[in-house]
Amino acid sequence: MTVTVILNKMGDRVRQLKQAIIERINDKQVRIQWDKLSDGGQVTIFRSLDPKKRATAELIGSSDQGQILLEDQKGVNRYYYLLDAGDAPGNWIAERLVIMEGTVNFRDMGGYQTIDERQTRWGILFRGDSLQRATENDQELVKKMNIGQIFDFRRPEEVKKGPNLMKQDHIAEYHHLPVVHGEFNFMAALEKLKANEADWIKEETIIKGYIDNTVNFAEIWGKVIQQLAQDDCPPLFFHCTAGKDRTGICAALILSALNIPRATILADYLLSNPCIRGVWQRVQKMIADQGVNPKKLEPFFTAPEYAMNALLDHLEQNYNSPLNFLKTQAGIEQETIDALKVRLLES
Repeated sequence: MTVTVILNKMGDRVRQLKQAIIERINDKQVRIQWDKLSDGGQVTIFRSLDPKKRATAELIGSSDQGQILLEDQKGVNRYYYLLDAGDAPGNWIAERLVIMEGTVNFRDMGGYQTIDERQTRWGILFRGDSLQRATENDQELVKKMNIGQIFDFRRPEEVKKGPNLMKQDHIAEYHHLPVVHGEFNFMAALEKLKANEADWIKEETIIKGYIDNTVNFAEIWGKVIQQLAQDDCPPLFFHCTAGKDRTGICAALILSALNIPRATILADYLLSNPCIRGVWQRVQKMIADQGVNPKKLEPFFTAPEYAMNALLDHLEQNYNSPLNFLKTQAGIEQETIDALKVRLLES
């Protein structure tokens, strides 16, 4: 997965990096590319497990070619890279997807640019699917990332069926905040489709589910934001089962509170599709084997763009903005929004 982030504002008197892209080349290497400096100067690259610790970041290379290839073993450590042009402090960059063996949609929400050209910090806020299939290596990686707050939006029966798997010595505060709107039973859904019962999966039904989950559980979204805004809040991870619907709603509200453009919010939401594509491909075969057209169940196994667009439209039309929804329905004060920006946005 390729990640592009703006590294610095353009200045008239200082030599600054314009943007950088990081992409994984193979299981052992990543490539970082940037616009070459106008004077042909060197860009120095540092690396750290914690982007808050610039002073202790490890020097790993430099280049004047606009790119560099670096050793980075997949799934072992979560590295953040600092690109420094010399005249002004650079910003961090990292892979958006935290690559794991059993978990497929675990993502860092750093590197997103606000409307006023600030950037979300890396290594503080994560979204994803559950950790019910996390391997020993995955659990070790999550521990190394210092995840200290976990918000789980799954129904009680989902949690009972697939509890999160974590290292026994990994201390994290767990918040089970169920977002319950109906129930999806895979085999029952197939039987309904075989009987040509499809009203429950129409576009308008999916949209209603998104809106109901957002409005009816406003207090839950408010609790996540209030915790995230605390000065002493450790890295926080919020999730549901697949990390796309309930998690997508929470992510959209947080990004809206940070003044992230709608196009970026939608792009973040849609990133679930390439992440869970492998799961969907396997499920499609199971559906087809039951004599049902897999396309009919696609909205339940993907992040449908129309659903998030409709939700954002609803919040604009009925509450003036997602931010105003949080203030009027989720109990979020402007003071909390200000604190959230201090914690999550680069200065």
